[in-house]
Amino acid sequence: MHANKKTVLVVEDNLINREILIEFLKEEYLILEAENGQEALEIIEKRREEISIILLDINMPVMDGYTLLKVLKKDPELSFIPVIIMTQKDSEADEIEALTYGATDFISKPFKPKVIMRRIANIITLRETAALINQLRYDHMTGLYNKEYFYKVAQDLIDSNTDKKYAIIGSNIENFKMYNETYGSQEGDKLLCQVAMYLKNTFGKNGLCGRISGDRFVCIVEQEENYSEEDFRNINRELNEKIHTDDVNFIWGVYEDNNSGESVNQMCDRVKLAIDSIKGQYGKHYCIYDESLMEKIIKEKNITDIMEESLENGDFEVYLQPKHILRDERIGGAEALVRWTHPQYGFMSPAEFIPVFEKNGFIVELDKYMWDKCCSILKEWKENNISLVPISVNVSRLDILRLDLPQVFKELIEKYQVEPKYIHIEITESLYADSLENIASTIMKLRKMGFIVEMDDFGSGYSSLGVLGQIEVDVLKLDVDFVQNETKKPIHKSVLKHVIEMAREMNMVVVAEGVETLEQVEWLRRIGCDYAQGYYYSKAIPHKSFNELLMNTSQAVDKDAPIDSLPVQEKKYFLLADEEKNCRELSRIAFSDKYIILEAENKDEAKELIKEHRREISAAMISMDLPGGDTNELIQFFREETGPWRVPIIGSTSSKVDLMEIEMDADVEDCTYKPRDERCLPCLKKRLSWLQTMSDIEEKERILKTEAHIDYQTQLLNRRGLGLEMDKIAARDYPMAVYMFDLDDLKPVNDDFGHETGDCMISFFGNALRTNTRPGDVLCRYGGDEFVAILKGVKSEEIALKIGNELCNLMKKCKLPGDFNATCSCGVALVRDSSIALKTIIKQADEAMYEAKVKNRGKCCLYSK
Repeated sequence: MHANKKTVLVVEDNLINREILIEFLKEEYLILEAENGQEALEIIEKRREEISIILLDINMPVMDGYTLLKVLKKDPELSFIPVIIMTQKDSEADEIEALTYGATDFISKPFKPKVIMRRIANIITLRETAALINQLRYDHMTGLYNKEYFYKVAQDLIDSNTDKKYAIIGSNIENFKMYNETYGSQEGDKLLCQVAMYLKNTFGKNGLCGRISGDRFVCIVEQEENYSEEDFRNINRELNEKIHTDDVNFIWGVYEDNNSGESVNQMCDRVKLAIDSIKGQYGKHYCIYDESLMEKIIKEKNITDIMEESLENGDFEVYLQPKHILRDERIGGAEALVRWTHPQYGFMSPAEFIPVFEKNGFIVELDKYMWDKCCSILKEWKENNISLVPISVNVSRLDILRLDLPQVFKELIEKYQVEPKYIHIEITESLYADSLENIASTIMKLRKMGFIVEMDDFGSGYSSLGVLGQIEVDVLKLDVDFVQNETKKPIHKSVLKHVIEMAREMNMVVVAEGVETLEQVEWLRRIGCDYAQGYYYSKAIPHKSFNELLMNTSQAVDKDAPIDSLPVQEKKYFLLADEEKNCRELSRIAFSDKYIILEAENKDEAKELIKEHRREISAAMISMDLPGGDTNELIQFFREETGPWRVPIIGSTSSKVDLMEIEMDADVEDCTYKPRDERCLPCLKKRLSWLQTMSDIEEKERILKTEAHIDYQTQLLNRRGLGLEMDKIAARDYPMAVYMFDLDDLKPVNDDFGHETGDCMISFFGNALRTNTRPGDVLCRYGGDEFVAILKGVKSEEIALKIGNELCNLMKKCKLPGDFNATCSCGVALVRDSSIALKTIIKQADEAMYEAKVKNRGKCCLYSK
């Protein structure tokens, strides 16, 4: 009976009046009654959802009507319940005051039943209509416009103000799902409400705000001339202060009005594209939509449309990049890389299509295709009697989630009759962070089946060492950037050296990716790295070309010695050049426990051995009596071939001469008489051991002396080294230009993007300075972000200024996150002769540099006082 009746709360201290009201209302409504404001408030708080309207007397004991109105007005939910004030007289002042406190209407006593009934019915209807409209227009949680109504009011705003330009600004909370999982959905809802409040206060004063879905918000405001990273960094900072946390990162997209005639709905979609394009990019806070984003989407769609047909047609090819064994330069394996050449679109870079395939899931089909092709190649090698080397294949995150990898690889090796040890399965280090338990289980099964598992991209920024403590892999494959950065450092300061030592302890082989120079090869060889891969040896080549490389050269490892079984530690080589057989036999007994002995009985044989093993010889004993002329010529040849590190040589002789004289005349570390029987051997061993120790000490001292004068980050001189080089400057070097450079805005870059980005700026300029000056010029990192360059033979101020501006302009090529533009300011002073101390000239260049920073930032200024 009462299901459809609305509830009326009657608040009246006069019992008779209350009963009169109840009597004529009870047929139409459910009645709640209270005799004062306090009692009414208790009822309202308990039954707020039921009450449709309140009839409220003003003059009551305990709590009067005005006080109750004030309390209701403070609560957003309670303020929505309509209130009719009941007054004793028809007073305009009372009516105005009641309306001011939030009353909806008023009635005078004595009561007129029909008038009261009509007013109550009308107000309830209006309230319900408003509630329905409110529900249709506003987001129930945040109070902002919902998606549909935002589209409408924003379109109306644009259409009615054709003389103005508007921008749509959208925001997402990065990793909002993780925030919800960490703090709970209630805290997540609270965060959304706080963001909505901030947007309303910031953009809502002169614009409109809406919540499109989830953590996706949009605002329409009048378009500004420029938007910058700094603007949105400040907004993010303010937002985090409002919500009292630093855990939340907001990313923004902007769509600027370009008179395209697009609907607000389309504009908001464009904003989403802009936001999605910068997700996960460190230091990137906003993106303005432009047509390049749409071109990217169209490109992705084109790729998606043709990918399946291309796979069927065999347009995807296997390219192989060799892995070289560092100890002897032979090919010890290859990594399989995909290349795509489409009949219509031509060659497409993996950087274009791999991210698309990872997004749409096609990467699984492509990987299976590549694994199949690689097994087919191994079978082809076997049938054609080509020496087998292992092929590394890549495994993606989706492969692990969607496939039973052990079963897939089991079927492949059975299909092609390939031994599993020739298949190396590369799992990128970052994948271990997704599902360590699942991946560890998969790896264990694969290794038990005989497959070799490699951790790819080791050192790329994830918790590598922690992962290695929980899983077992066979090979560590070092990340390209990790290798590039570490090989710039002195060995004793390198983390990579310790990584390789750790790998030794864990019986793992180490492969370095991205090796591009001989210096890197030698550096990696010195610290004991096993394999190198990179452009120094070869780029990735078609597998047919790789086949020819294996067939036509002797570089490949033995058929039965794949990468996993090659010994990690090797004996060192010892050159023994002596014309006497007995002496060679005794020396072999002395040294063969620690060295592989290379024997020669004349100078020509010795030279051939030196050329063949020049990088592996650790010590030598050369007879000063070798037939064929001056032995010193052989020693000089040895020094040239085995450099740059000095290998200890013992000179031996059977002549009864002063050994000191031989040692003084020849470039050897020690000199001794040849052994005649085994009693001489302990002494010979001690001599060599002592020489090796001294050689190691001297090498370390040489490195330390060099590094004491070198800035480790840029490999330029430090201030101490600058002082030494200035002392060496001769009269012929004048006139000279002395430059002082300062990198602009290094501190803001460090603050906003981290010191790693700042270090990149410093390294970039150091390298630019080195590669754009002459070998004889003096280059120094003076301290922090300041550099000094002394360029010899610069004769005129015009040339000095031109060179300075050219060097400053190099800094503009340094790519920084966001809208930061790297610049460099410079001062130059010209010095004609040695009459003025170079320290004074450096101070003059410093003054000119500060003048440039003030008057001509990013350029070079000439000292002219």
